[in-house]
Amino acid sequence: MKKEASFQVISLNDVHTCARCFKYGSLINYKWIGKEFGSRIRMNPDIKLIEIADLVMKKYKCMLTPSQCRRAKMWAINVYEKSIVEHYGLLRAYGDELLRSNPGSTVKLGVTTNPDEQVYFDRFYVCLHGLKEGWKKGCRRIIALDGCFLKTVCQGELLTAIGRDGNNHIFPVAWAVVNVENKDNWEWFLRLLGEDLDIPHGIGLTLMSDQHKGLIEAVKEVMPFAEHRQCARHIYENFRKVYSGVEFRNLFWQASKASYPLEFDRIMHEMKTANPGAYEYLMKRDPKTWSRAFFQFHSVCEAVENGFSECFNAIILKVRTKPIITMLEAIRVILMERMERMRRISASWSHDICPVVIKRIEAAMRSQRYWQVLPGGPMVFEVRQQSDAFIVDELNKTCSCRMWQLSGIPCIHAVAAICYINKNPQDYVPDWFRRIKYAETYASHICAVQGMNQWPPNELNKPLPPKPRTMPGRPKKKRKRAIHEPAPHVGRLSKVGTVITCRICGGEGHNRNGCKQKGTGVENTSKGCKKKGTAKGKENAKGKGVDKGKGIAMDDGDKREWQQTVGGFMKDARKGLRPLQESMASQQEVQGKKVRKQRVKGQMPTRRQAQARISKINMQKKVPGPGNTKEDAMLVD
Repeated sequence: MKKEASFQVISLNDVHTCARCFKYGSLINYKWIGKEFGSRIRMNPDIKLIEIADLVMKKYKCMLTPSQCRRAKMWAINVYEKSIVEHYGLLRAYGDELLRSNPGSTVKLGVTTNPDEQVYFDRFYVCLHGLKEGWKKGCRRIIALDGCFLKTVCQGELLTAIGRDGNNHIFPVAWAVVNVENKDNWEWFLRLLGEDLDIPHGIGLTLMSDQHKGLIEAVKEVMPFAEHRQCARHIYENFRKVYSGVEFRNLFWQASKASYPLEFDRIMHEMKTANPGAYEYLMKRDPKTWSRAFFQFHSVCEAVENGFSECFNAIILKVRTKPIITMLEAIRVILMERMERMRRISASWSHDICPVVIKRIEAAMRSQRYWQVLPGGPMVFEVRQQSDAFIVDELNKTCSCRMWQLSGIPCIHAVAAICYINKNPQDYVPDWFRRIKYAETYASHICAVQGMNQWPPNELNKPLPPKPRTMPGRPKKKRKRAIHEPAPHVGRLSKVGTVITCRICGGEGHNRNGCKQKGTGVENTSKGCKKKGTAKGKENAKGKGVDKGKGIAMDDGDKREWQQTVGGFMKDARKGLRPLQESMASQQEVQGKKVRKQRVKGQMPTRRQAQARISKINMQKKVPGPGNTKEDAMLVD
């Protein structure tokens, strides 16, 4: 009706003879679906398309196509989180808000200008003041560097710098979103990181990373004085592709965790003896970067793996699928909550030392009784176990195994020497691992940030999203796991890669259910397979099989074996002596039913009774054998 919010039905045909149909998808558009089910989609951004179609079908009895559900889901999320173009356009305003709410932070936005004067996003760096100050006050001078891919909506990579607190937990310091992980972006990232942490040229700093070529070259350019360690896990993954096996795996990890050069040389000599090619492969990878035997002492960290970066990547796995500002805000919120949580946890500690260090020292104190301590001078001791001996200098806090200097925590030799002079090993722990230092690490705060609705507009050119790079294949969201890595869910042991063997023919690649020789009487006995036989006497049981027949099964290779039945001996002697299988099978066919009936009636003795009877007869009479005559055999009867 005109000028009214109503309508009038002029004609109505309420008689329908058509078939029932639910395909009214053309009458529904994605915007209507997004409005109707937007709250559910926003509450569960990982909702599957089939679930959206089921919701519409259940409520409105309409069938939707996957493309309709996909567009509806994207529309509902974009309305809530804004579109990708708006996200990149708000990056300048977001950076201004971070600097306003967290004074002292560092936020850098890099853009590229095309010949058409269009400004495109290039890179974005964040280092918050609370994290910056926390690392300077309480973290050891070691930083793990790594890059991870961003998923789906926001393409590019996330570069991260992760430190270690006194309890050996992760402490993220800075992160940056870049279009691609290359030498130029790593140099830019490391320069900003060095300025924020006051470590020019990497003096007194240890870096841990994978074998990315661009990162290795960038470290040489920007931080030439830093100790650059390579993750032993990444080196081993490349090593095992060429030299696999348990022996090479054990030798590699023994070499990487060897704490002094002589031990490293001994292990590498064993590898050279096993395979000279494996030895040459590892020596070309510069052992000074992946073996403890050559690490420096200033970082007070003996780690050989870059597991902290992988841990942080797993924490932010879900948020890496979000638009750029939503992702950056999610990372900030995760760290803001974590700073407060760690501050409360440290306040509840009853010891002056971090719990991880206490457990390590207690384990060493339990094992130190196996070491003999001999005083070798003023505050110098010789700690010996059989032919192994190490020198511990209690005054200078050193041990010839180098583990005390590498980790800062007394090694087992130092613990044995300290206990020998009736002192507490915890008194020798450095300040890096004490509660006071840990509290200073998390004393600073990450301040709250206002929402998008309160950000003042930035009048500078708003960057556009970077031009997407089309990668081959379907976009991947899950990380590729190595073969040796355990499954994320603990359950039944996976049989992937296991080669099955048939129990009938002995062939590989199939089991007895799919064997072509099943039912032909052919059985593989080379591996000691057990054949239970049939219900009729189990006549085919062999030497390594299950002895559950009506007689005692003997080896099939003896052509003159005397077959034992429950009632006595089979007198085949020299007249038509047959192999075990044929004789038992023929006896089965003739007397099988009779034997079973007699046993049921109680006329037949049990197996134990029969064996006792046979033993008694053998003691009284001559037992027939392959070399006896027919007359000798008849004496038993």
